[in-house]
Amino acid sequence: HMVDAKEVAALEQGGVAIGLHGKTHTPMTRATNLDAELAGARKDVAAHLDPPNAPQTMSFPHGRYTPAIAERAREAGYELVFTSDPALNPVNGRPGWLLGRVGFEQSGIVDRDGNFRADLLALLLFRKPLRMLAS
Repeated sequence: HMVDAKEVAALEQGGVAIGLHGKTHTPMTRATNLDAELAGARKDVAAHLDPPNAPQTMSFPHGRYTPAIAERAREAGYELVFTSDPALNPVNGRPGWLLGRVGFEQSGIVDRDGNFRADLLALLLFRKPLRMLAS
C-alpha cells in the first residue's frame, strides 16, 4: 500500500527490481493460504507490469518462516529469498538463494561529526557471522 500499480510499473521500467513481501504482509508461519501469499502475490504484481514480469525476490514479512516455507517460496518462482536471520552471506561466485541480512545504525559507523568511517563499518561486519542458509 506504499505505491500504486502505475508507480510500481514506472519503477520497474526505470530499472528498479521489484521484490515482494507476500500478498498481505501476513507472517508466512501464520498464512492460511500460503500459495496465495507466495505465487498469488507474484501473479498479481506481474499483471501490472508491461510486459508482465513476475518479481524474482521476496523477503519474509516479520522475518517469520520455516525451512519448508522457504522451499515453497523457491518453488513459487522466487530466485532470491531474504530472511531476517542475522548473517552475512558467503559468496562463492554467486550467493545461495536463501539470504540472511545484517542491520546497523548510522551512529555505529560515523565519527562524532557524522562523517562516515569505513573502518567502523568493517569492524562491525567482521564481527557478524558468515553463514550459508541454503545452497
